[in-house]
Amino acid sequence: MRNINKIIFGLLFTLLLSPALGFGFSGKGIVADNQMKSLVAPDGCSYQWFKEGKLIIGAFHQSLSVDDAGNYTVIITEESGYSYTEEISIAINSVGAIIKIYTIGDSTVQDYNDGYYPRKGWGQVLPYFFNSSNVQVVNKAVGGTSSKSFYNNFWSVVRDALQPGDYVFIQFGINDRNKADVARYTPTGGEFEGYLTKFVNETKAKGAYPVLVSTLRRNAWNADGTVYDAYHDHPVAVRTVANTLKVPLIDLDAKAKVQMEAAGQTYTTRFWYNNYVAGEYPNYPNGNTDDVHFQEMGAIAMANLVVQGIEELKSDVNVSKLIPYIKPRYQIGFNVDPVGSDLVTTRTSSYPEGLTITLKTLPKTSGTFQKWNNASGIQLSTSTLTTVKSGTAATTYTAVYKGATTTCTATISTSGAISFCDGGSVSLTASAGASYVWKNGTNQVGVAQTYVATTAGVYTVEVTGTNGCKATSTGVTVTIQPKGTWYADADGDGKGDPAISQSSCTQPLGYVADNTDLCPNDRNMSEPGICGCGKDESKCVDCANVVNGTASLDACGVCVGGNTGKMACVLKIQAEEACEVDGINNEAINAGFEGTGYVNTDNAIGKSATFAFNAAASGNYKLLIRYANGGTASRSSGVVVNSIEQNNVFVFPSTGAFTKWITIETDIYLHKGGNMVRLVAKTSDGLPNLDYFGFTDNSVSGGSCLVTSILGEELISNDFICYPNPFTGSVLLKASGAYSYAIFDLMGKEIESGDGVETGLAGNELIPGIYFLRLKTEKNTSTLRIIKR
Repeated sequence: MRNINKIIFGLLFTLLLSPALGFGFSGKGIVADNQMKSLVAPDGCSYQWFKEGKLIIGAFHQSLSVDDAGNYTVIITEESGYSYTEEISIAINSVGAIIKIYTIGDSTVQDYNDGYYPRKGWGQVLPYFFNSSNVQVVNKAVGGTSSKSFYNNFWSVVRDALQPGDYVFIQFGINDRNKADVARYTPTGGEFEGYLTKFVNETKAKGAYPVLVSTLRRNAWNADGTVYDAYHDHPVAVRTVANTLKVPLIDLDAKAKVQMEAAGQTYTTRFWYNNYVAGEYPNYPNGNTDDVHFQEMGAIAMANLVVQGIEELKSDVNVSKLIPYIKPRYQIGFNVDPVGSDLVTTRTSSYPEGLTITLKTLPKTSGTFQKWNNASGIQLSTSTLTTVKSGTAATTYTAVYKGATTTCTATISTSGAISFCDGGSVSLTASAGASYVWKNGTNQVGVAQTYVATTAGVYTVEVTGTNGCKATSTGVTVTIQPKGTWYADADGDGKGDPAISQSSCTQPLGYVADNTDLCPNDRNMSEPGICGCGKDESKCVDCANVVNGTASLDACGVCVGGNTGKMACVLKIQAEEACEVDGINNEAINAGFEGTGYVNTDNAIGKSATFAFNAAASGNYKLLIRYANGGTASRSSGVVVNSIEQNNVFVFPSTGAFTKWITIETDIYLHKGGNMVRLVAKTSDGLPNLDYFGFTDNSVSGGSCLVTSILGEELISNDFICYPNPFTGSVLLKASGAYSYAIFDLMGKEIESGDGVETGLAGNELIPGIYFLRLKTEKNTSTLRIIKR
């Protein structure tokens, strides 16, 4: 066994070993097609697939669809006849193949180790926004790179790893403006656009999907409170390239501007960008001033904008494939008690599960911070800065300052089940307070103490106490059971009448979900067919689809009689009774054959099988051949009768599998008496597998493979030699002295004769076939069968 590749499909039919073994069908070794969930063998002439060492019936194609884990083997036969084996081990989940997102860019995107905490790039936190079993984010961003330096030093590794269906998110422009560094400086006006175009085109060439992300904002502000366009024409150039090349764009430059201005300069500086006061974080004991890079909450905010951009690209046929795998985001609300005690506090936002969320409040000079409380009023920390993990439900946290008169709480009570049929409702009542704000997700839906929910969603209520403190409840998830349409099943056959239906969340008695019963009162039929409802189709229509017809299948599986004009098969001769086969004359591997087996010739042009038939009279006869051709192409055969090649060619279309057998009808001319019929392959796949022959005329019968008139002669001598046998040119005769010889065809007709002394050649003018050689010496006569290839 040579060139054995062990490949693991991880989780969801994804390759977890060498990425180079993903797609592309070149070289030796089985290749896994991740999208089609199939295995593809190297190029060859024929294939035979096995699972766990057992033959897979009908698996004779280059490609094999795979639904189960296991060890798969394929035997490949090349044109030369050389065969070899390849193996692959796979583990598959039925959901589908995993998707990879590669992020490339600079230090605002890259990963950072714990020594830089809380500094992070948005590509580092992006994985939390996706279901990890469906989408894998591979962050390949490198700090300090421009589009030029990344392309020249790092891009080839990413490009070579790409597989069809992967994504590449591309963000550059900050370091491209560094005029002092020629290796990085990439001005707009052609050069910057050129490198972006290379990323896009080379990604597409690998069958992957490029997504351009505009240059991320610097924390720079104008005097009027708007964000300054610090990177000038580079984000503009990204938008231009996206429009020119017609590739998806996530305009992070524009999105960040809106988000930053909504939060304000103080919040953006202290909560998002890499700015800290002395002692705020152990990694920055003297504080830090950095308006380019992000701390963790800023990276999360930017990643959230990227995900929003993906969701906004739902009309893009490729990017939209990511949307189903975006994790739900749950609101985390932040309150301050008493209101106005802080300068700024972490803002309310929504997050996917698993992120580290920073709870931070900056007190006013007049405010004295005391503690952080969760939604239940339980103390979390007495530090102005702490962290929590985002979960799978909405919640709230309160920064409690001196002067808070009471602990704010918010709870929801329900009037009944929170999962009900479409059209129903449930009353949600908030705990006592001065005012209320109800939300379904992020949308406000009510302001009274009680809200009647009629639609699905996660409901929360913000309760403001009489002292002004606020608290947000944990979410209550309301689910709506959709009404289904059910159809009357009057005849109890499990299929419903499309004309009689009702809507209900539960299945009514006597109704089913199926609506395909066009014969609602006939248990045995769901469609009228040719005969109509209430009638037995098998008795009304014959095998030729004629109503009340009289045609029927004969012993050879052919529809005969009635209006067909065809005569019934009266004789079947099993193919395994062949006189001569270039291959296996009684194979029994592929199911569905009759008799003890079938004929399987070698796969090559010129390979043949010879059969004997007797005819009472010379003439054309209807011949039926039952065969199986599991290849994708038709196979054809020449016909030789009694060593004479006929004009007709038998064509055997593909049956789709070697376990599917069909019968073809053709004509053959037979001579009176014995006929040796040789089928000779005209295609490189050889003949199809042959099961039996049938005749519609009882004057034909099976013949003998022996020519008795010749073989009845004395066969007692071994004093001559004939070799080689089989032969291709001439056969060499050797005797102990003078000899004469004659060569006969299988019907006993002499077609060559001669004489010689001790040695001589014979048969050079014979066409390929089977013959009998009779050799006479002074003392003996001997006869044997010879074969010319």
